[in-house]
Amino acid sequence: MTDSIYINIFLHFFILYYLKNTVKVNSITINALGYITDVSYQIYTSVVDDFNEYSKKNNLDIHLDLNLLSNANSTSNFHDYGAFVDSLLKKKNKKYDIYFYDNIYTQKFGKYFLDLKKYLPKDLIDIYNQEILDQTCYYKEKLIGLPVTLQYSVIYANHKLLERYDKREPTTWEELIDTSRYILDKERELNNTDLVGYNGLFPDTAVGICSIYEFIYSFRDSVNSPFPDLESQTAVDALEMMKVIKNKISSDTLFSLNDDFTVMTLYNGNGIFIKYFILPDSFINSAYKMMHFDKYASKFQDIIYKYLYGDETAKEVLKKVDDLTRIYYIMMNSENSGVGLIFGIVVLVIAMIIVLSLIFLFRENFNPFFKYLSTDLWFLLAIGLIIILSSVYANFGIITERKCKNMIILISFGLSLNYIPILHRLISNFPGENNFTEWVQRHQYIYILIFLLIEVLLNGLFNISKYEIEYVIISEGQNFQKCKIENLYSIIILGVEIGYKLIMIFILLIFIFTEWNLEKSFYDIRFTVFTLYIDILLLILLILFNVIDINNNVGYFAIRSSVIITLSLSNYVLLYGIRLIIGFLRKKDLKITFINNVNKGFINNESVTSSVIKSSQINESSFVGTGTYDNCSNNYGVAESTNSTRNEHFSTKNSIISKMLDHHYLT
Repeated sequence: MTDSIYINIFLHFFILYYLKNTVKVNSITINALGYITDVSYQIYTSVVDDFNEYSKKNNLDIHLDLNLLSNANSTSNFHDYGAFVDSLLKKKNKKYDIYFYDNIYTQKFGKYFLDLKKYLPKDLIDIYNQEILDQTCYYKEKLIGLPVTLQYSVIYANHKLLERYDKREPTTWEELIDTSRYILDKERELNNTDLVGYNGLFPDTAVGICSIYEFIYSFRDSVNSPFPDLESQTAVDALEMMKVIKNKISSDTLFSLNDDFTVMTLYNGNGIFIKYFILPDSFINSAYKMMHFDKYASKFQDIIYKYLYGDETAKEVLKKVDDLTRIYYIMMNSENSGVGLIFGIVVLVIAMIIVLSLIFLFRENFNPFFKYLSTDLWFLLAIGLIIILSSVYANFGIITERKCKNMIILISFGLSLNYIPILHRLISNFPGENNFTEWVQRHQYIYILIFLLIEVLLNGLFNISKYEIEYVIISEGQNFQKCKIENLYSIIILGVEIGYKLIMIFILLIFIFTEWNLEKSFYDIRFTVFTLYIDILLLILLILFNVIDINNNVGYFAIRSSVIITLSLSNYVLLYGIRLIIGFLRKKDLKITFINNVNKGFINNESVTSSVIKSSQINESSFVGTGTYDNCSNNYGVAESTNSTRNEHFSTKNSIISKMLDHHYLT
């Protein structure tokens, strides 16, 4: 295990060397940035000096200028340096050409660097230990840095004292405690009260974090065992032993002292066992911890030190640490909470209801209530509802870029499948004769195909957009992930997707306004407009809830999923379900009315068909009667003679807006 400093340096050298040999320039200065806790213990200067000497001997005319930040020349600390570099890279600041950085920032900075495999000779890369490169130098299959130095942590043993008291080097922590206590007691008898049994090296810096992890790691079952789970008994035993060591052979003060004290103790020989050099960070191996090390570090130390120097139990603090490092997500089981299972069942039940309710399209008693759309268009609408519902499943499990895209694509595609049939009916019902209406009526499937092709094109463009996975860090709570879009192209494509849906809704509303008083679709029109208004409201809420900070994993999942379910369910109820309800309530009345009309027709010796039509007194809307849409005839429910003057006025209008207004007010 190692703690490594990496550098995105060779790429710059190769490019600059190429420019030097192809472009006439006098000299090139490369600015490098690095950070070190103590300038006395660093290797950056020697690396820079060696390169500058090499450049001078070989007449490269390239000078490397090192800007080294430390506690001595700035008020920043290790974590501030990480934030500072991240800020420079985000802003694409060109002040520095090379960055020295700790490997804990590989995942955080990796997206800003190029793939060195494309620029460096393979022979050069092969010089390095490939196992180390694989574990610490790669970001999403890109080689974004090379090691400059590797440091190992060890425990120094004072052999003079061990030999004096005939003690061997300990192999367990228990032996270390016993040996230290024995030597401390003997030395105190000689009035040597300044002797340090064990320093611990738990300062309030990154070194302290490494020391904590190293100590827990030392309690693994075997050399080849993985790092213990933080909530395991192994981790509990490790923390308890850490506190025993502090209380028996050290102190709060000694455990918290920094590198300077440690180095001084090593040099003057005033310690029995001294830990030094920085621990490797490869055990902090999740992308989350590497991406958010700055926030993680301070919280991690505070929690552990509350146990080490306070009264909290090891189990309590390890549970808090586990919450700090764990990413929680909702699954379709009740392992962490029943929310996922509940929503999963709700979605499945609603989908089954939608599918099973399509049976009523083939029931004769319900036919009058579904005349608004043809059977194939009702099926298309139902498919759209189920697709919208299925987008809820993108919220389950670990959030990935694929899931972020899928949710948007499914909602978008589902809404289109809802709107396409309704728009087809509105166009077909449009009053007056025109070529476009006739074409839509005659070429229904071509009309649908055109809209589907547009949807596929937009979703295809959106599919190549980029999403970032944002980690929501909750203090004293459960961390979780959410989708975040920052790339300009992705924002534009998403805007186009939203704009396309708004255009569809706007066109629907225009036709609805025009046909507002069309009697045969009177109730259909009103339920459709209610649906559109609810859709607009829910889509706005969905966008807002994605922007607003919601610091609760279950709450974030439940709110987003509820909005999506409501979106699908409201469309189903208002466009389809309400017809079933009315059908169940009125199908007996229809039968009785039909029978009575037939009987009355026979009694009056009149035509059965004529009698039924004249005496039914049933509104022609598909919600309450048996009116049909054959040839989309423009039946307004009022005799033409009463509107002859108005129709003449309509025929003289050439303006589309005027025609729409005229049709709107016709009854």
